[in-house]
Amino acid sequence: MADADAGRVRAAVAGKGPEYFSAHGLGDALEEAGMASTPEAVRAAAGLLATEDDVYSSVWAVSRGLREGIADDDGYALLVSRIAGLVRFDLAGGPVARSLIEAGRDSPAAAASAARRLVGLGDADYAAFLVGGAWAGAEARCAGLADSLLSSGDPGRVAAGIRALRVARGEHRMPDGAGATRAVAAALRSAADAAGGGAGGDVHREAMGALLDLYPEDPAGIGPMIEDLARGRDATRPLLADRIAGGSPLGGAAALRCMDICIDGAGPDDASLHCVCAALASLAAAEPAGVARRMAALALAGSYRESFGGRVMEELGRGGATAAAEEMLAALRGPRGGAIRRHLPSMARHLARHADARAAAAPFLDGLESGSASPGDCLAALGALAEGGRLAGRGGEFEDVLRDRLWHRALDMRHGTGAPAEGSREEQVGLGRRLRRLQGETPGGGLAVFTPGAAPRGVACAIVSRAGSGTPDRLVLVRSGRLP
Repeated sequence: MADADAGRVRAAVAGKGPEYFSAHGLGDALEEAGMASTPEAVRAAAGLLATEDDVYSSVWAVSRGLREGIADDDGYALLVSRIAGLVRFDLAGGPVARSLIEAGRDSPAAAASAARRLVGLGDADYAAFLVGGAWAGAEARCAGLADSLLSSGDPGRVAAGIRALRVARGEHRMPDGAGATRAVAAALRSAADAAGGGAGGDVHREAMGALLDLYPEDPAGIGPMIEDLARGRDATRPLLADRIAGGSPLGGAAALRCMDICIDGAGPDDASLHCVCAALASLAAAEPAGVARRMAALALAGSYRESFGGRVMEELGRGGATAAAEEMLAALRGPRGGAIRRHLPSMARHLARHADARAAAAPFLDGLESGSASPGDCLAALGALAEGGRLAGRGGEFEDVLRDRLWHRALDMRHGTGAPAEGSREEQVGLGRRLRRLQGETPGGGLAVFTPGAAPRGVACAIVSRAGSGTPDRLVLVRSGRLP
């Protein structure tokens, strides 16, 4: 097929996407356009579309062409190599990889030969898809090529060997039993470590993917290998967190231990933090206390980011609000409490979005009443919870909880039985302004906020009364034992 036919080929596949090519081949599209549809013609058409200008818009057509046009010759290997160079590190590589796997299943002998040629061309990573797909039909040849890749010592080739085994196991369902699975995992880890340095990030990421694939077959044996690999190789941690977020079989205590490793290795500006937070969000329903503890650890390390961490706090609010609030208070009481204090308003706001108001507020109200926590911290958290509730359209729920609990505290203070508690006037004034702005001052009832302008340093307390109770409806923050 000459270059002059490129326009006809483009017209033949124009407007045909994944829906068409899931049921039809590139040959069908060519035939509909009145063109030849032999394997040679299909390969030629795929080659005409494999340009920087066309390959992304025509990736489904090109991919089907690779499957239909597979051949045991240098021309096919060169075509795959050219396409791999265009789509490597791009989402368009997904359909290409899938078609190579299917080509291997359809024509195992040709795929095994093409894979060996691709390795010689420096495209071992795409050869792996042919090897994995062809494994069941050409096991001896595929196993020999995979073994040569694994023993090469070259990081890129070792990674390709691991990928070939992963594809083969996934496509052909090759369960080994716990002992054999453990041996396979150990061999893959050993090959990855032998390849090591420099470009070793890729090979260890591939090894981590393989261990996660194998984990369901032998959790007791593979779990410690996963943790050990993550602890020793920074490049593996984002993948580990991402797989947990996506529903990895790792769960419970094993998943939380992996999260500890990921958190310990992530700095405040680490790009992997969004993966870590996505994983924690996925674990929040099953492990609320453990997830809350790790969110506090992120805040203490200066690694909490509202854009990522806010979602985790919202998921905690669905069933772990009390645990989350308790962990926040525990961190505030610790020697590095100041590190979490600046994140407290954001964390509490997001926690309130789906939380039961009483469950979220209880630890802070208990800390305020007992004097076991800084009143400034407790009042700031309660104000942020009220703000978060209002933003979620549930401000009344939090207002009712504050009234119920803080009115009784005010009665104790009025009779001189409240325990002294220290708190900065700035924190209290800030809370007052926040609640006043968000809840509004309603003359006939509701929640209004007033802060005395000049009060001596002393006891901090709060008072709320109900509408119709005979006393003004207001939340009062005071700095002395005398109520204004």
